[in-house]
Amino acid sequence: VGILKSSILARYVMPLCFAVLQAFVKTLASGPGKAKDRRQRALQVFREPADLLGAHPAALGVAFRRAVDLVLEEDNQTAAEPLIKLLGPACAVVSEAGGLVPAVQAFSHKSPKVRAKAVQAAAQELSAKDDDKAARRGLMASLALQAVNDESPEVAAKALRQELLWSSVEACSAASAEATLRALLAKVAANLPMKGSEPESLFKAALMEDSRARTIMPLAIRCFAWVYAREDCGQALRSRIDALLLPLILLCVVAPAEDEAEHSISEMRAAGLAFCGVSQLEVLKGSFNGRAAGEAVDASSAPRLCELAQGHPCSYPEAMEEDSSRRPAVFLGGAPAQLAAAFVLQQALPRLVSGKETGKEHGKAWELLHQCAMACHRLAWNLPQLSKAGTWILRALWKATLAHSAVLGTISWKVAATSKVPGSWKPAAGSAKSFDSPTWHLSGLLRIALEQPKIFETELQWSLASHGELLLPALLLLSLGRGEGPISSRATANALLLLRSLLTSKKFSLARGNCLVVPLVACVAGAEAREVRSAALAVLDVLHHAKVASDDGALRDLLTQAGVLRPAAAILPEKAWSLAQSIQAAEIQEMLSKLLEHQAEMLQDQAAVRGALRKTFGPQGGLSKAVRQQTCGYFAMGLAELVRGPTNPLIAALPAGTVLSGFKEIFSVTVKETLAHLAQDNAPDVEAPMLLAVGVAALQALVEGESKAKASEEAIVEFLRQSLLPL
Repeated sequence: VGILKSSILARYVMPLCFAVLQAFVKTLASGPGKAKDRRQRALQVFREPADLLGAHPAALGVAFRRAVDLVLEEDNQTAAEPLIKLLGPACAVVSEAGGLVPAVQAFSHKSPKVRAKAVQAAAQELSAKDDDKAARRGLMASLALQAVNDESPEVAAKALRQELLWSSVEACSAASAEATLRALLAKVAANLPMKGSEPESLFKAALMEDSRARTIMPLAIRCFAWVYAREDCGQALRSRIDALLLPLILLCVVAPAEDEAEHSISEMRAAGLAFCGVSQLEVLKGSFNGRAAGEAVDASSAPRLCELAQGHPCSYPEAMEEDSSRRPAVFLGGAPAQLAAAFVLQQALPRLVSGKETGKEHGKAWELLHQCAMACHRLAWNLPQLSKAGTWILRALWKATLAHSAVLGTISWKVAATSKVPGSWKPAAGSAKSFDSPTWHLSGLLRIALEQPKIFETELQWSLASHGELLLPALLLLSLGRGEGPISSRATANALLLLRSLLTSKKFSLARGNCLVVPLVACVAGAEAREVRSAALAVLDVLHHAKVASDDGALRDLLTQAGVLRPAAAILPEKAWSLAQSIQAAEIQEMLSKLLEHQAEMLQDQAAVRGALRKTFGPQGGLSKAVRQQTCGYFAMGLAELVRGPTNPLIAALPAGTVLSGFKEIFSVTVKETLAHLAQDNAPDVEAPMLLAVGVAALQALVEGESKAKASEEAIVEFLRQSLLPL
């Protein structure tokens, strides 16, 4: 009894029901005392468990059928009668015509026609007003509810057509009816087939391909409408039903309606229209009358469509408040319903996002676009399983999301124009806090296309032609940074190759400044995949042959805006910047020339990359000592600028002694300014300049990596003497 009163019952209701009835039957068959006494004791002991199980009539009906079959197989009528008394005192007589045992046996008859008649008879009994047979009617109704799972579609359809069975409080509670219908749809509509080369044919095939699903789905939706209208169907239960059926309703909306000769299609649409008329999905009601589904979507329903497009069961706040465990565990419709949500979203985006330029509306628009981008990610993840029509829908949603993200991104960048830090971005008032910047959002979208550039070839060309200036920071972030979420080596390599194409294109004006050199060499040093190293070396080769400019402030600001480089204030104190010297373009060209001589070697593996870098910057690499010191110091500054610079393997590949000697004066001033700041009273907490982290990493590499211990010791002593001891 303790178990039946706990939450365990809801999870294991079916086996517990049968276990209780089986224990009751076994108690009658054996035990001390006379059979009559055993029966009386058993009825008294099992009365409370039976009452507790009465809250789950559907499961109890199945267990009751199995228990009756068990006692009849043993030819034990003396056990059958107490079993029926336990569950329904008004049904104790089994010998009279029309008794309960024959009626129960009819539900298990081998003939579908007999089983269908049993369902019809059980439903007809519900219309009777005889209070003496109320218990019998309840038991028969619980048996009829289970007929929806009959192997014969005709029998299941017969049970689903009995309005009294689903609308009557006497038959079962609204929660039990919802659980029965939900379990039924989970079997027939959880994974609908995905066929068709066009969206319309895909949605039609999803609803019509499977004969059992084609029969069951419209009837079950109508049953849900009857349950929805019941007085004992509370707001939380209605919200759960809305969430459960939304995928199927969407499929009904987007399925082609012009061929009304298709009886099943028209029946599905009629059932969907009937449910929308009584539910919270009334917003979609107009879509059944020829109106485009995208026009019916409003700001309140769009987030739920985003959930579906991402492949998640839709959630309603009202449903979650009552019991979080009742969130629908099944996503009806499968991939076709997910694509239907994406199809409707791409239609609705222009109307939902346009004009949302300021304040809270601007933030809500960004949030919606972010959710649409996440839907693109989820669909792209399953791209190999998508049909031709599914790929078309993904591309359409991607294009619509990027187009409107570019418009809102342009507005957002206007805020950055007033910032003191070049390239910084501040969210507009009311915008979602989870979005670091439009660049990160756009990089996520761009990554999807770069994972499958052949499929998105047309969309990529359009996006660069229409929004190239806004996409450039996102491309730089994917090429040289990290981007939104995990990124594959394939996408990184494709981003680098696209960057190479833009650098060589006459139609796209992209500066070739030397501030690209350190991020690209760091990419070569840190990439495990050969294809990424090859692509980064290809970009370096373009810079080498193009005679890269000594520096370009606009390009540096663009890299900072992209999140590849840190703002200047995070690298050095203001006084230390006056000591920083710009490297000459000729020295960069000379270094690139020597480095690219080892291109074939660097394609082998990361160890070969480290060896090639040591050769290039070592005494035998062909560079003069002055050039080596200046370029190593330049690389140290470049690694301090890189967001991921201090942890990049490049710092261990460079000759640490040469690196330290190249920037010891700047390092000394940086330490002095940092200590002075810390000595101030009530000094605000700030991060240490990143050049200090690079210096410490170089010292560590010098201690651990140099082969000549004496030279290493001398280099460390000299660095400390010149940079730290004067303090």
